Amino acid sequence: MPKTFSQLVESVTPAITELNDDFFNYVKAIKFNQNEITIQQHAFEYGEYIFNHGEFQLRHLCPKNSFSFSLILEHGCETFLEGEKFTPLHISLPGDVILIDQARGIKPIFPQENLNMTAGARSICVSAKISDSLSFMRLAKYYQLNPDVPKSLISEWAMLCQLARNAGSTWRARVLVISISNDVFFSERCNRLRHALRQSVASYQSLLETKFRFDFDTKEFMKRNTHKTHQSTMEHVKQLLFISKSHVPGFAFATDELLAPINLFKEAFIKIYGIPYTPSIVQPGHPAPDRPCYYPLQNT
Repeated sequence: MPKTFSQLVESVTPAITELNDDFFNYVKAIKFNQNEITIQQHAFEYGEYIFNHGEFQLRHLCPKNSFSFSLILEHGCETFLEGEKFTPLHISLPGDVILIDQARGIKPIFPQENLNMTAGARSICVSAKISDSLSFMRLAKYYQLNPDVPKSLISEWAMLCQLARNAGSTWRARVLVISISNDVFFSERCNRLRHALRQSVASYQSLLETKFRFDFDTKEFMKRNTHKTHQSTMEHVKQLLFISKSHVPGFAFATDELLAPINLFKEAFIKIYGIPYTPSIVQPGHPAPDRPCYYPLQNT
């Protein structure tokens, strides 16, 4: 007997429709037979790749000849560009839709070779000084970490991922993977679902179009000003503009565990490393009246 979309997803994850009322209210009445739709839940450890260079890491869960998308259930994820440099791009939170496949009129941010998504914050660091070799060696020995003191944002994230894993963190980013057979997804029955998915990626598309347009507009400037200082300045101007408009995240102090096991990190650096105060953790964030946002003026 056919069941509605809401009934099907809530049979796997109760109360999921409350995470994104706009999306589910629009598509909840669509009915599916059991053999037309597959719904699976998966949990990613902190720092695991969800998309790695545009490739969905759970592709094996998606049946052939189907259209797949994902819903974030618990904790957040970060999308970032990784080419010649690293650029934070987007924070996805519980209830957000992540498209896996591309179809007529639905162009997701993925797949693109230099785009990645990780469970939790990729742009993260401890604001306190953690470069003391003896103290870090004590931390590394206790948690069986790489003994090299991290010297960049990239290496610090790798160290925090290892710390979370070796300390037995229970932090997980949970996602729901939904696959619908192509003949059903592209039928009139799913018109509302296709429209809802197009709307869910509109902000992604707008961001990328703005970025590419800015790059094109500054191309001639770069040709005339080949000095690296000028090129770096234009990159900083672009990033600051996007952060001020909340198109992309800057950096903010973590106040919860939405993007990382923050309390575990703090406890490790206080009790084992030996920082004599509670260290602040900096992670992706958008500017708000009660919360400043920062941007580092160096390539991280």
